[in-house]
Amino acid sequence: MFGAVMRELFELVGAGAMAPVQPTACELADAPKALAALRDRSSVGKLALRP
Repeated sequence: MFGAVMRELFELVGAGAMAPVQPTACELADAPKALAALRDRSSVGKLALRP
């Protein structure tokens, strides 16, 4: 079943019907704000801190 779901997902991405979420990058000085976004679940996808 997992394989079928993954095939469908890749077909949708390949057809342009879905696009991967771009990661959010925050400055290291904004780490408290970034952690709050993770805690509050207001971020989508990956969140990276830049030094």
